Amino acid sequence: MILSFKKVLVFAAHPDDEIIGCAGTLKKLADLGTNVSVVIATGGGTGISEGFADIKNLPDTRKNESLQTKELLGISSMFFLNHETQKLINNQQTFHQCIRLIRQEKPDLVMIHKNTDKHRDHRVLSEICREAVWKSWENIMPDLGKRHRVEETWYYEVIDAMSEPDVVVNIDAYLQTKLECIALHISQKEILEGIQNYIKGLAMVRGYSIGCDFAEAYKICNILPRTA
Repeated sequence: MILSFKKVLVFAAHPDDEIIGCAGTLKKLADLGTNVSVVIATGGGTGISEGFADIKNLPDTRKNESLQTKELLGISSMFFLNHETQKLINNQQTFHQCIRLIRQEKPDLVMIHKNTDKHRDHRVLSEICREAVWKSWENIMPDLGKRHRVEETWYYEVIDAMSEPDVVVNIDAYLQTKLECIALHISQKEILEGIQNYIKGLAMVRGYSIGCDFAEAYKICNILPRTA
């Protein structure tokens, strides 16, 4: 299935969400020649370990960490919307930002947070993006770009695992890169204590379901019907 995607756009609420959720798949797609872009909605400014001295510059630190993973994963473009962490709201400004990016990047596949995640920023961004995928295709708001139809929208899992995924992607060749990427988020070492074990453990569970060592799971959440 993933061989059919020429352009993929991932929306992440915080720096590192896209690593935990789908870094193996993103690297695999990039190696297959797919153009992969990532949008990070907030600066992650509340995710601070005890003793971290430079709290005011934490968003900049986390942005730099994300840019390092961009190179490792072969991501083509990374966009930072710079909203405040834990204050993300579903308003016209953010909604239009997402529509503009979808129309600009013209992805075949959009990957977003699950709408049932515990973190409020995840849920809000999921709601915004799912609607933005739909509205990007409507012949309205030409100031936001030329309309574009997204063929597939997938939920990915971060800390809250999903039940009954629809798509499971083999990442046997990419788990190590995923672990290297999360290790680059040094500012989150204490916040995400044990995250490498979690990532590897969940990847093993997902891999077992399709007969490989490691995998990542997704749920199809299209609003628009598939074209045949």
